[in-house]
Amino acid sequence: MLRVADAELADLGAALTKLQARTAGTGLELSPEVDAALACAGRLARALAQALDAEDLRGEHHDLGGSG
Repeated sequence: MLRVADAELADLGAALTKLQARTAGTGLELSPEVDAALACAGRLARALAQALDAEDLRGEHHDLGGSG
């Protein structure tokens, strides 16, 4: 489940970064909410990466997605 969340968060971060890049130099300003969302996605990505690293170090690989 953490890996799925990590992948989804990476997609969100990439989309927000692409949006920033598209508006750069166009004179269009992104709303403060978009900037805040990008910053939040970055913080979440770092937190998830740390959680995944800790999980890998412990050798734990739980399927929290409810499959099976």
